[in-house]
Amino acid sequence: MISQDKDLCFEQLQQVHINRLAPCLYLGKTLRELIEPCPVRISAVRDFLRDIRPQLDYYIVPITDPYGPAIVEPGLECIVVSEETLGGGNKINEIRAEKVSVDLCRLLKSNG
Repeated sequence: MISQDKDLCFEQLQQVHINRLAPCLYLGKTLRELIEPCPVRISAVRDFLRDIRPQLDYYIVPITDPYGPAIVEPGLECIVVSEETLGGGNKINEIRAEKVSVDLCRLLKSNG
């Protein structure tokens, strides 16, 4: 279920946990040869967060299974997913003992 409550915006967040796929999970991905190495992607996310919200407390971790720590993370308030990862976000919420909202974040296309 996708949350319709958009009161929680990025500007209001105090802490965010971001999971990046480790190479062992690339195997089933389309065009996996175009996926940058995990350390490069983690560094790009870290740089982005420092640029837009330097005071934000964040954790960026590589995950080696389809669900990562989100299935057991206490205090999790929502799961933010892209259209590509919506199914996984819903599955995580099915597994969790304490259900949370699953919020869809539509990706923007680059002009360049």
